Amino acid sequence: LYDKSKVTDLIKEKDGYTATINNKYTIKTNKVIMACHYPFLVPDNLYFAKIYQSKSYTIAFKTDLKLKANYLSLDKPYYYLRTYDDNTLLIGGSDHYTGINIDIEECYNTLAAKVYKLDKHAKITHKWSREDCIVIDSLPYVGEYSKKHKNIILVTGFQKWGFTNSHVAAQNVLKILLNEKHNNLYKTSRCTLIRSPKNTCRMVLHSIDGLLISKLLLKKANIENIMIGSGKAIREGTKTILVYRESEDKFIYLENKCTHMGCSLIWNDIEKVWESKCHGSIFDPYGRVIQGPANQDLYKI
Repeated sequence: LYDKSKVTDLIKEKDGYTATINNKYTIKTNKVIMACHYPFLVPDNLYFAKIYQSKSYTIAFKTDLKLKANYLSLDKPYYYLRTYDDNTLLIGGSDHYTGINIDIEECYNTLAAKVYKLDKHAKITHKWSREDCIVIDSLPYVGEYSKKHKNIILVTGFQKWGFTNSHVAAQNVLKILLNEKHNNLYKTSRCTLIRSPKNTCRMVLHSIDGLLISKLLLKKANIENIMIGSGKAIREGTKTILVYRESEDKFIYLENKCTHMGCSLIWNDIEKVWESKCHGSIFDPYGRVIQGPANQDLYKI
């Protein structure tokens, strides 16, 4: 068992697959279990059109408030409350599509206000965000990656219910490997796009915005107006570029093109990262990939 072994490429051979690790080493295998955050083989089986990433926020509080259970609201967007230990309360929610312009501080403030109604003396200790993969019909994918890649077993799309869905997925994966009868409810070949037309349309529009519209709408800007420690996507002639201001006289220039599928990126000034507008890839200010589906750094200019 090896950790810190990032798979950067997966090539099908006559007798199986060759996985490239950290752009340096290779591993040969007959079967692959792709239990990942987001499938990174493109464009096979159109997963980029069936899975989207939802961003949500969590705040930890120190409080004397005691909850008797875990709670999930019926509000839209929903939020949840649960305890972590004797005096730590967690609240999470404020979900939205990744890669959109939104007031992140307001997302946190909305959640915090709900806790202060219960305990006005509660104190914030930590705040963080996360992204979760969601299949547009709200069921996970567990099964053959595609007709072309039957020996790759895909496991993804837990829709924020990882503890529950991972147990079901593990049982299904074992049965698939042993050629035993398994639950087809989560099969990857189901007609996801037809079953959820509303979500499909919303996702298509979101992708069109990231691939085309947002780039067309970008305007020229004076980079001197960018604050130190901040970034901005701007137009430079016929192209759009990403600019990060490291110091008073040092700027970092990157292509405004996610290495996953070429989507536009936006600057997240709270977390100091670049985020893809389509599929949720995250890069640090210098273009180094932090989270997939992209597995290569942004190109420098």
